[in-house]
Amino acid sequence: MAFNEGPLVLTGTATILVLAYFTRRVAFVYRCANAASLQLDRRLEEASTICGANWTTTMRRVTLRQLHVFEAVARHLSFSRAAAELHLTQPAVSMQVKSLEAELKTTLLLRGRDGVQLTEAGETLVRHAGEVLASVERMEQDI
Repeated sequence: MAFNEGPLVLTGTATILVLAYFTRRVAFVYRCANAASLQLDRRLEEASTICGANWTTTMRRVTLRQLHVFEAVARHLSFSRAAAELHLTQPAVSMQVKSLEAELKTTLLLRGRDGVQLTEAGETLVRHAGEVLASVERMEQDI
């Protein structure tokens, strides 16, 4: 029996070798993702303790996307500049940050006419978010 995918035809031993290669590759990717997830859990747990959030009910719903958007806003101290950098609209960035604040049940940014300022919780989270995002980037490079 042959496995047919376009012009490539694999039979017998070749099929087994290809499947073994991809199985090992998937296992490697899974191990890397699992290690990064554990590291992410530790960092988020630390941040939740400092921010006063309940880790089990809140931090596990925080997404990498929310952290990435929040980190950009905190770096620029502007929703508009963060949106331009991320190729998103300003309302989309604002919604991500509001969603993150709702998950954490705390205010991370003070919004005003002159831009944004980080609260104490925001400063703590941006430090941890930077470490988490750098860890994820290293994982992606390793894979």
